[in-house]
Amino acid sequence: MQLDPNAKFAYSGPAQGKGQKVNWQSDRDDVGTGSQTITASETNKLIETALDFGKHGTATAGFDLEEGGNKTNVTWRFKTDAGNNPVMRWMGLMFDTWIGENYEKGLANLKELAEKG
Repeated sequence: MQLDPNAKFAYSGPAQGKGQKVNWQSDRDDVGTGSQTITASETNKLIETALDFGKHGTATAGFDLEEGGNKTNVTWRFKTDAGNNPVMRWMGLMFDTWIGENYEKGLANLKELAEKG
């Protein structure tokens, strides 16, 4: 949402948990068009999602939550299959450079929201 404030979002499925889906559409190439669907959810433990980036492929992602004293440690996972395509495999090496900063910002935003809670 922060990458393109003009992006359009549509939500469907249940109000929360497995099956909830968001579709997005943006004119910006770095945001594109796609969807994210929650495929598994365990309260205070994890959320897993299926991502569809349209022409840019698919992936899975998840948040693992682990209690640590008076805080919760969050691990944000991302996985996609590059197969045997050498170009896609090379691009996989660049993912952290391309999306790492966005993940750091997203985790910082999550922390801020959780602490307001």
